[in-house]
Amino acid sequence: MRTTMIAAAALLASLTAAHAGSAICEGALTVGKEWTTVKGPTGDFAPDGCRFQTASKLGRRIIAVCPDGSQCQIDAAFSKRSSSTITGITNVTKIK
Repeated sequence: MRTTMIAAAALLASLTAAHAGSAICEGALTVGKEWTTVKGPTGDFAPDGCRFQTASKLGRRIIAVCPDGSQCQIDAAFSKRSSSTITGITNVTKIK
């Protein structure tokens, strides 16, 4: 029983660390040549929004779900250098 509890605690700690710096970015997606932005009127990243590189593997995955002009919700991890630059995603949902 104790071994199971230790394993569960270790798993929980690793999941918590993996999601450190993650947040929801939500709003209208605007595809640009180099960068794509997601801007909404409210939320953690309003009014400036968040962004990702358009031609990157990550960018192509997001745009496949949320094309230009759509409303999108992205559960993402962010760069330590730029708190609004998406570096990883756990979920992408097209709202409209």
